[in-house]
Amino acid sequence: MEQEEMSILTQQGFSEAVSSLSTLLFSVSFSLLRDKEACADAAQNAILHAWQKRGSLRDPKKFKSWIVRITINECKTLLRGKSAVSLTEDIPYESKSDDVKIDVNNAVHALPVKYRLPIVLFYYEDMTISEIADALKLPEGTVMSQLKRAREKLRKELLDYGN
Repeated sequence: MEQEEMSILTQQGFSEAVSSLSTLLFSVSFSLLRDKEACADAAQNAILHAWQKRGSLRDPKKFKSWIVRITINECKTLLRGKSAVSLTEDIPYESKSDDVKIDVNNAVHALPVKYRLPIVLFYYEDMTISEIADALKLPEGTVMSQLKRAREKLRKELLDYGN
């Protein structure tokens, strides 16, 4: 292992790595839970779990996708304990118009989870297809197909904005 890769095993290195990914972890958890407080719980649980299991990470270069996977699992655990979640806050992203932002957010949130997660990770969090595939434990081709289908669904939903 290289010096910088080993740094995630130290408290400071782990803290720095997690700090740089906090927005990503919140976005991922929000795309599943849609509740600010539940997102905070899921992200905290994921960080704790990652800290406890940091020695099991085989490839430190995949830390980002590894901790996203842990966050997704924590969200699923929380969802098993809940029957419904509410939309309390928008996923943050840049847009010139608040109306467009709200409409796109609503359309993204209306997508089934299998399409919503790749969209959030790819467009909002700038993860690569490969990183998304690692995080979701899917083949890259499947991620690309899900992105394509999600974009088609979003185009249909957002016809008023012209494609």
